[in-house]
Amino acid sequence: METGSIAKVREYNTSCTLEGMISVALNKLVNITLRFMKALVLEKYNELVYKEVPDPDTGDDEVLVKVKACGICGSDIHGMDGSTGRRIPPIIMGHEASGVIVQKGSVVKDWQIGDRVTFDSTVYPLNDWYTLKGH
Repeated sequence: METGSIAKVREYNTSCTLEGMISVALNKLVNITLRFMKALVLEKYNELVYKEVPDPDTGDDEVLVKVKACGICGSDIHGMDGSTGRRIPPIIMGHEASGVIVQKGSVVKDWQIGDRVTFDSTVYPLNDWYTLKGH
């Protein structure tokens, strides 16, 4: 599966992982489609693992972006070694990215599926004094 791809859980052969077999069983049990993405996960300090993780849930006021490119910045380096104390493993690394919107919440009006976007995924409120004043 390529980076950022969305895929339906499929049958696995007997050499698959326990996690894969559980996913298939759950899919059959509740008849849902499970979606996965590739992520660089800081499992513990100085240990990065590139692996599949479930797509995040999209809230009513959020969009899901299929990442096409992601940068590494200095804060990622300091997060990897634990020197800043702001990133507590396990955590998905990389926060400066660009891609395409593949899903949107029910109250999202200004963005459409297929829109190309770039972002810094630091989460902050858009209606606070600093943001409204343009800071």
